[in-house]
Amino acid sequence: MLQLLVSGLLSSCLYATLALSYFLISRATRLVNFAVGGYAVFAGLCLTYLVERGLSLPVAFGVGLLAAVLVSCCAGPGGVGVVGRG
Repeated sequence: MLQLLVSGLLSSCLYATLALSYFLISRATRLVNFAVGGYAVFAGLCLTYLVERGLSLPVAFGVGLLAAVLVSCCAGPGGVGVVGRG
């Protein structure tokens, strides 16, 4: 039961973090950028891949985060899935 509670809280924190990132980016750029979730998934997939290959969790986290930042920078300011506000 405790494991289910902790799992639910962690999932809720992840969704809240993504929602907060959508909000902050839309307020700062005046655009709704739907690519933010894709960057988060990309970072998570990089982290999982590196941990499965034997890298320690903190190092894999840093590399995954850096990879997501590099991909988002390469996408440019427009990114992918941007919808302008009127």
